[in-house]
Amino acid sequence: MNSSTTGITKIIYPWEQNILISGNILNNKIVPLKYKIQDLRENNKKGHMHIEYINNTPKIISAKPDPKDDTRRKTVPITLIKDSFDPVTSIIILGLLSHTNKNCDTTIPIFDGRRRFDLNYKSIEKIEHNYKCELKINRIAGYSKKELKKHPKNGTIILTKLPGTKQFLFPSEVKIPLIIGSFFVRLNANLILP
Repeated sequence: MNSSTTGITKIIYPWEQNILISGNILNNKIVPLKYKIQDLRENNKKGHMHIEYINNTPKIISAKPDPKDDTRRKTVPITLIKDSFDPVTSIIILGLLSHTNKNCDTTIPIFDGRRRFDLNYKSIEKIEHNYKCELKINRIAGYSKKELKKHPKNGTIILTKLPGTKQFLFPSEVKIPLIIGSFFVRLNANLILP
C-alpha cells in the first residue's frame, strides 16, 4: 500500500510512504501481526517503523529514527498501547465494523510506534454500498510540542464494498486536511482474505 501528500502540500512537504501489514481474522475480529512502514520525506530523509504484535501488545522491532533516542516526546506507557492497532489495520477494522453495524460510528485505539491516539468515526452519508465517514483524531500520548501544534485533528474516509465479497467494506479513500493542502490516500491494497 502506498500513500503520499498531494497538491501544493506535495511541493512544500513531499512525503511518500510504503506500508505493509499482516494479521488474521478470527471470529470476525482482526488480530494484527505486523506493521512495517517506510517513508521518504523532504531532502530525501528516509525512515521506517517495524512493529510486531505479541499478546495483543505492539513491540517495536526496529525504527529510524529510534523513539528511544527522541528527547522531544515522552515514551507511551505499555498500559496505553495494549490492545491498540496500527493506523492501517484500524481502517480495515472500520470496514468490518461498518458492514456489521450499518454505520461507521466507532472509536479505535491506535499506536503508530511513537504516538497513541484514538480515531473517532461518525457516519456522514451512505450511498448504495459506500459510506462516507467523518474522522476525528483524539491525541492521547507521545506527541512532541511541535506535533501538537501542526498535526491534523480531523478528516474523512470513504468505505467501499470490496469486489468479490458480500460483507467487507474496504477503506478506499482517506483525506486529512493539513495547514496547506491535504494528506490524501487512495487505497488499492492487495488483501488475502480467508
